[in-house]
Amino acid sequence: MLIRGTLLLVFGAAVSAPLAQTSQPASLRAPGPQTTPRTAQIEESHQASPAFEVVSVRPEDPDGMAHMVKMSFSEDGYQAENATVAMLIRDAYGIEDRQIVGAPDWARSVRFEVDARIDSTTAEQLGKMDEAGRKLAHQKMLQSLLTDRFKMTFHRESKELPIYTLLVAKNGPKLHEAKPGDDYANGLRTATGQPVVPHMLYMRLGGGRISGQGVPLEYLVQQLSSQFGLPVQDKTGLTGSYDFTLEWTPEKLRLPLVDGPGNSTEQNQLEAEPAPTGASLPTALEEQLGLRLEIQKGPVEMLVIDRVERPTEN
Repeated sequence: MLIRGTLLLVFGAAVSAPLAQTSQPASLRAPGPQTTPRTAQIEESHQASPAFEVVSVRPEDPDGMAHMVKMSFSEDGYQAENATVAMLIRDAYGIEDRQIVGAPDWARSVRFEVDARIDSTTAEQLGKMDEAGRKLAHQKMLQSLLTDRFKMTFHRESKELPIYTLLVAKNGPKLHEAKPGDDYANGLRTATGQPVVPHMLYMRLGGGRISGQGVPLEYLVQQLSSQFGLPVQDKTGLTGSYDFTLEWTPEKLRLPLVDGPGNSTEQNQLEAEPAPTGASLPTALEEQLGLRLEIQKGPVEMLVIDRVERPTEN
């Protein structure tokens, strides 16, 4: 997804982070993003769809810094470092981890470097699309990459699961809205200690901590979705860009999954086991940011992997 400005995500070692990426927030009916008249044009003709010109996929050094994950589209194409196949699937279909069923263990542990390049004609084509059309095009390009290089096939199933909705708490939001001209002289810094470039969207992630600077709420929602492994709907009505720091004690979450390879049928209810001390994520959201999570149950579409293969290196 191409966005105004630059989104910089810095990940700590304790983060399992599918969202050093720029895919759209997952919907409760994902996979399969909703189409608009503009984006439907992409689906009508495969020949008209943007495509990668050259794709390189290589396994990463297992002794390297596998916790540093980078996944993003640029004007030249798509680049990923230390990305698992599960992360690529999430990026390609706009879903969360617990919506992926039946993937082999290596799909969540073996990491790859992906360098997928586009030509100038495709770059121009993408540049003329609106944001919704570009998101869909990027997803379809990644879907083709998974099919071509990882030989992935799947089918979809629906399952009743917890549905998370983000709302403004009773006493109102506690987010600081970023203003034009803010230079953050004493604000957040990069992982190397350097001041963040003005007008850059910035998020820093670590175990039990998310810091944002000039960030639209949709990116916080993406990270919340990542923490729960299922989509979170944003119904706050907040449309600005915000500075915030959220700190909590990570919880152990166990959610029911569709029966299939690699899944336990014993996980038949939602359980949250807070650590002995510190605020849980829902409590921290309300106390620190003035936001609250509402949990219900409803149909969530799952992507069931029928086949996926390790790619040949090139």
